[in-house]
Amino acid sequence: MENLEQLEKFIQERNFSDPIFADVFKFIKTKYPDETERRISIRAMIEIWRRKYPNEMDKFESDMKRRHELKKDKFSSTGDNADIRVLFTIPESLHTRINMVVKDPPFLSGEAEKQFNESEWFFDEFPAFRTAEVY
Repeated sequence: MENLEQLEKFIQERNFSDPIFADVFKFIKTKYPDETERRISIRAMIEIWRRKYPNEMDKFESDMKRRHELKKDKFSSTGDNADIRVLFTIPESLHTRINMVVKDPPFLSGEAEKQFNESEWFFDEFPAFRTAEVY
């Protein structure tokens, strides 16, 4: 685990002016000390988004509940073609914010998948965004 001095340096380097950002990053870096900076940034942006936009999160959760009620099977197959699946859904505003901190390659892009196995990790770590029950 990183010490407090290293956490403070991390926060100063990123020039966080909003105290929520600093608090969330401290919490995430302490809770997940062995994760990459990319994954820490993704986790932190999700938590920040939840705190700063609770109404948007509530609407998203309500929409996801309806989507789960309407899905055809545990794989979230769409239509008659079972080869097409939607594994998760992310609000555009959250996706944009995550891309602001992870930069290159973009979050959940083909390149991110090749380099970081990002979609499986995201599916496992953030069930609130899953549309399917199985990966």
